[in-house]
Amino acid sequence: MTNFEDHSDTFDKIDLHLLTLLQKDGRATFVKLASKLGVASHVTVKNRFQALKSQNYLEVKALTNVQKLGYNIVIILISSGSMNNQARIIEDLKDCPRIIYFGSTIGKYDIFIMAYAEDYITLESFLGSFLNCKGKRHEIQEKEILFIGKDLFPPFFPVQFSFFPEETDTLSRIEEYSTNCNDCRSHQTTSCLVCPNSDQLSNVLPSEILDKVGLHLLTLLQKNGRARFVNLASELGFASHVTVKNRFQAIKRQNCFKIRALTNVQKIGLETAIISISSASMNDQSRIIENLKDCPRILHIGSTIGKYDIFIIVIAENRTILESFLGCFLTCKGKKYEIQKKEILLIGKDLFPAFFPIQLATAPEKMNIISRTLKCGNTCDSCVRYQNNLCIGCPDSDQFLGILRPETKE
Repeated sequence: MTNFEDHSDTFDKIDLHLLTLLQKDGRATFVKLASKLGVASHVTVKNRFQALKSQNYLEVKALTNVQKLGYNIVIILISSGSMNNQARIIEDLKDCPRIIYFGSTIGKYDIFIMAYAEDYITLESFLGSFLNCKGKRHEIQEKEILFIGKDLFPPFFPVQFSFFPEETDTLSRIEEYSTNCNDCRSHQTTSCLVCPNSDQLSNVLPSEILDKVGLHLLTLLQKNGRARFVNLASELGFASHVTVKNRFQAIKRQNCFKIRALTNVQKIGLETAIISISSASMNDQSRIIENLKDCPRILHIGSTIGKYDIFIIVIAENRTILESFLGCFLTCKGKKYEIQKKEILLIGKDLFPAFFPIQLATAPEKMNIISRTLKCGNTCDSCVRYQNNLCIGCPDSDQFLGILRPETKE
């Protein structure tokens, strides 16, 4: 019951192993990767990598610790009222630089947005501009806004910062970005830092951790995490690539970013869902986050401020297995918390970006996983759904039959 077999014609077990290695270290050299794969020639590995990339299975980028750099994150759940409105909203927002994740959903709300901004004032301005823009062609029936708190796991996201080198001509920026922030009342009357798609955008440093060179370096790595230091030095205007390498390592040591392979979850057939939870107390909130933060099916989990106090982005091999996960989590034997209400949204085919930082297994039948008690208190072989082949088990279990695995320390 693994989706791996569904792609066996173009995605074999060596490709899967290669992808898992790049998910741990996106800048690993092809020589090192060949050694770990047991392949004689690094050229073979390079060709496989290029093939996976060209077939849209993966991207290698810098994942940025958004909160570490001083940014704030918000989740917006929208009920558009019609498929036409949904399509227009998605078309209007899919290329917005402030959007981290964005997609259509099935449930009470039909659009999910995760966005970031330098501060809450700019975040409010973004929300106001989106909901009340002059050229608005859509109506929003209902919305729910959740501000993400400090409990966020993992804290790394595939964002794309805007950076304009000092010598960039303003006219060329106006031609590329047509938004006029001067017409915006929020920009006129508050300290909004303007839209990244605007020619009025300046290079705002998110925190004292990064100077302008560091910010520029990070934007380049967000586009291509495997860019050579020689090429990065050329882009940055440095004579020596060693200087750039030292900058890279200094910023990385401060836990500002990781270079990882991102996997096209829909390309390999994984289902994605958003779960919003209102727990009974702060203690319950902490226990839920603690119990789930290391689960391989969890892409992100964090505390929120709003109608719900926890958000979860979860993946599964198919919807049947997703139902099994939700059932185990919500009704587990060892449950030590109470859930007052929840909202589950299945993510549809409109998903931007399509690439997520997931952790795959090298090869399920060769994995030597030590049996351990699951945090939920369940065992897979005692589960009726597992016995009836409706579920492939939990990735934390030695009885698991799929390709998702916990991240292991080497």
